[in-house]
Amino acid sequence: MKKTLFALCFFVQISFGQSKTIQLPPYYQTWYGLTKENIQQAGLKDLTTAIEPVHFRFWTETQAVDIWTTDNKTFQGKLVYYTRTYTKEKDNDLYQPEKPGKFYSKLTEMDTVTARKIYQYAYQQQLFQIPSEDSIKGWHDGNDGITYFVEYSTPSFYSFKEYWTPEDQEVKEAAIIVNVLQYLKRTLNLDKEWEAFVETLPKGCYHAGSILLKCTDTGTEGHK
Repeated sequence: MKKTLFALCFFVQISFGQSKTIQLPPYYQTWYGLTKENIQQAGLKDLTTAIEPVHFRFWTETQAVDIWTTDNKTFQGKLVYYTRTYTKEKDNDLYQPEKPGKFYSKLTEMDTVTARKIYQYAYQQQLFQIPSEDSIKGWHDGNDGITYFVEYSTPSFYSFKEYWTPEDQEVKEAAIIVNVLQYLKRTLNLDKEWEAFVETLPKGCYHAGSILLKCTDTGTEGHK
């Protein structure tokens, strides 16, 4: 059962003196904190202080699609692939904690035509109007699936929203998340490109989202 259905809002002062509303979901600390860490290590902009007319990111647990405009005409974009090494020393010991893994990422620039198409598709799907999962009636807890995140920023507003396994949900909002995800996969070839990125890393096992691992020394996928 869902707990409290509300979003945490507060205000911050940004560099040019205006107030910016920050909206975070309930119980946001874990995923939001990890995403902030990923942003810093991948060299992305902190959208809580961004001043572009529109700037948004769609996150999987291994990729981030970063789209923005400075004039509401031309759109720009970046695509980030990222992962961490899997460092658990004893795979069969449930009580053996995993050590923090080394972070790897690859950032590529997106052409302006593709960036505009992605923004237009997300806008047409009304992605930015969907609340975080805790505020969606009928959204149940996921089952070891991937959690997706959407950051959305304007000069006066920032939101961070999370969605656990939308593929397993039966609400209309989940269908929108899945539609956008599938569009991004088709347009940017996300799965194949992430596999190619991991193959460039040192031999070892890497987090591949949820409980999945990708091991480059064997070329196989597995579970934690």
